Amino acid sequence: MLEYIVDAEQVTDEVLQPYIAIRVTTFSTTEVYRRIGKGQFPRQIKIGAKSVVWVEQEVMAWIDLMIAHG
Repeated sequence: MLEYIVDAEQVTDEVLQPYIAIRVTTFSTTEVYRRIGKGQFPRQIKIGAKSVVWVEQEVMAWIDLMIAHG
């Protein structure tokens, strides 16, 4: 049985597919997941057995925070 994990309150109007979330950070895929593991980047939301997305607002807020701490 496949388990789909989607928190409806977290999914807003816009979500980002992995390649977009990774592209806007300019990090490698490995670095994004490394930072997730360290709690230094927003967690992805699992929407299927092999599918994840990021909440766009969370990624953009993270980018704004990085800019502010420049």
